[in-house]
This record gives sequence, structure tokens and C-alpha cells, in this order.
Amino acid sequence: MAKLTITMPDELAEAMRDSAAGNVSEYIQRAVRNSLLEEDLRKLAEFDARNSQPELADLFPQEFGE
Repeated sequence: MAKLTITMPDELAEAMRDSAAGNVSEYIQRAVRNSLLEEDLRKLAEFDARNSQPELADLFPQEFGE
């Protein structure tokens, strides 16, 4: 497992320690995972917006009751 040294403002570090419930490493791991997942979801949404196909109901509204 990698070991990192980070620098942050004192007030941010204090707030993090308060929220971490005694396990700062786990707190940071969760925050990084969440950030990476959010980035992946953003990229997926952008890809979908660029490559989406029309829904069948939009192409054939009479067959789908619209």
C-alpha cells in the first residue's frame, strides 16, 4: 500500500479529522474513490450525450402509444 504526504490548510485538516471519526486514511481513501467515480460518471454522461441513439418510442410513437 502506498504512503503519501499531503499538505492542506489547518482548518481543512481539522474539519477532516473531526469528520473522519479517528480513521483519516480511510476517510481520504473514500473521498478519493468518490471523486474518481464522479469523474467516471461525468465522462460516461458526456460519452452518452455524444453517442446516444433515439429511443424507439421517439422513432415509432404510434407503436409505443405516444
